Amino acid sequence: MLRKIVSTIGALGVASALAATIALGAPTPASAAAPTDQPTVLLAQAAGKPGVRALAGQALRKALVRATADLTGKEVTAVREAVRGGQSLAQFAAANGSSGDAVVQVVVDKARARLDQAVEKGRITRERADELLQKLTERATELVNKTREA
Repeated sequence: MLRKIVSTIGALGVASALAATIALGAPTPASAAAPTDQPTVLLAQAAGKPGVRALAGQALRKALVRATADLTGKEVTAVREAVRGGQSLAQFAAANGSSGDAVVQVVVDKARARLDQAVEKGRITRERADELLQKLTERATELVNKTREA
């Protein structure tokens, strides 16, 4: 009975270590890794590191800020300061000769061009591209109109 308990605890320890290794993206020990020709997909992220969605959100925010600066003829730093001061990107654009809709349109047009290329190369379907473009448009519109909470 004692042997069974010790072996179960030992197996759990190895399984936990393997799960932690996979979750943190560290290389797995050769003896523990199952042989496969498929690439490894990490389902979890390391503590303190942004996930894919967070990185995508950051990229979208940066693109919207750059588009706002380009459309208004202002510096990116001026746009960032206005947002930190409580203005939305739409308010900043409107106060400087443009609009929030124009900012969204610039970003959506760039994304549409990239998605069209992906469809032409067969990387994604037209339906998937349209779905992604719709989600991007909704999220970009939301971010352009959002004010920073103090």
